[in-house]
Amino acid sequence: MGVIICPIHGRQFFWEMCEHLWEEFENNNLPVMEELSGYATKICIDCYKRNNVENFQKLTSHEYLKLPDEEYLKLEKILGPIYDNLDRRCKCIECIKFVQLNDARKDNKKLPFEPFDNTLMHKDNIEIEELREILIDYFKIRKLKESDLDTSDFFHIKSGGISYPFSIKIFNVIESDKQKEIIKLIDSFFEGISQQQRKISFFEAEYSLYEMGGKKLRLKQDEILIFEKIIK
Repeated sequence: MGVIICPIHGRQFFWEMCEHLWEEFENNNLPVMEELSGYATKICIDCYKRNNVENFQKLTSHEYLKLPDEEYLKLEKILGPIYDNLDRRCKCIECIKFVQLNDARKDNKKLPFEPFDNTLMHKDNIEIEELREILIDYFKIRKLKESDLDTSDFFHIKSGGISYPFSIKIFNVIESDKQKEIIKLIDSFFEGISQQQRKISFFEAEYSLYEMGGKKLRLKQDEILIFEKIIK
């Protein structure tokens, strides 16, 4: 499992799979999946049978690498060419979860996770940047009183996915009246946004200072949760 930049969900882990599975997911169908033994690559039933993968012991990639050298080389000589000959594609984990969610809803099955399909995602970058600018302006004023902190030390925004909400982390704001002020500011922004699901968290952050290239830099060492609000 690696990382890709999905146009919908942004930076995400992905599954590597054969072209046939990829096409099924692209068409919002949830296919039956097998795995190429020794690899983390998902393959369809046809690829599984055509390459006689069922004749091999099912091994995870971790188990595969731990095999004795002689056994590993023997399997690699057979499985390596199968892997190389697959037309492999990558699919974002959140895109896969979206298909899994729709499949469960379609057949009235238990949902595989708590959905957040009404949240700001990477594709909503314009709205996310608008909120970022609002918070930057707010904390520029606050920074005048706490000049040892940069604006970026006060908050962090993370776009949402189908399985988790758009989140805003606020740091170094421990006064309840200031927290309420920020929540009101954020809630006011969301009055004009259709994607309402979000999580706002307040943390007391601890930092250490270090020097690099003659500049003093700040390294966040610990985050202690003070208060959290989730809009579902």
